[in-house]
Amino acid sequence: IKGGTFMFDDEKDIELNAEHIMIVEDGKFLVGESEAKPYQHNAKIILHGHVRSKELPVYGAKTLAVRKGHLGLYGKHILHTWTHIMKTINPGDTEIVLKHPATGWNIGDEIVIPTSSKRQAESEVVKITAKSPDGLKLTFSPAVKYQHISVVQTIGGKTIETRCEVGLLSRNIVVEGNVEQSWVHEIKACPSDHDPRLMAVQTCFDGKFGAERGSDQYGVQIMVHSHKKHKGQNMATAHFHYIEVRHCGQAFRLGRYPIHFHMEGDTSGSYVEGNSVHHSFNRAITMH
Repeated sequence: IKGGTFMFDDEKDIELNAEHIMIVEDGKFLVGESEAKPYQHNAKIILHGHVRSKELPVYGAKTLAVRKGHLGLYGKHILHTWTHIMKTINPGDTEIVLKHPATGWNIGDEIVIPTSSKRQAESEVVKITAKSPDGLKLTFSPAVKYQHISVVQTIGGKTIETRCEVGLLSRNIVVEGNVEQSWVHEIKACPSDHDPRLMAVQTCFDGKFGAERGSDQYGVQIMVHSHKKHKGQNMATAHFHYIEVRHCGQAFRLGRYPIHFHMEGDTSGSYVEGNSVHHSFNRAITMH
């Protein structure tokens, strides 16, 4: 995108597939006009590539990059992107009670219910199938496999709340990496009684991290990085406003992160707000 503006039409849902997208010479890439005028439909940007793809100098492969210009991704504002559960969820349950109303959470959206034990693998992703009129109760599918706690205790005269979180993963603007099926293989899960503690005798390793390690671990990366003569001048800016970045980051590679401001100096012209970053293979948001 060299000069001029590349802008998604807000008349319908749009999907864009590419191997590299680079913004140069004061170009603009916009999905939505601004925070005040966010994109109203569903936009998906899919970057393609694998670990043997040809890499651009500095910017690498499977990349959405800003060298000189502006990237503006303006998704719909969501009042609460996450909240707490108000009632313990037990294995087999398909209903959840929330502390704050799920305004902007829609049927079909994905939510994450993180682990409330020591085991990372007990975090669960489910889809919303129904929502109460007040937005405080959700029905989801499939049923959860693990317990997620919400308890209130009085200890030493003080009331202590211990409640699991729940977060909305879905947004109406998605930036994702394609899944290269030829690099996907199955890793058998660790047994349920596996002890993940540092000093424990390890009899299982790969399978304790879940299915992510069986993928190609080579996702999309978004990099804001200008020429050295433009450092600190806000010549490369990006606005990430309530978007979803998934299958992102590139494992075992330095500087290949989902959202990455790389050695950019003063970035006061940019911001990151209200986003979800998940199924990442290398960090989430990096300011270098």
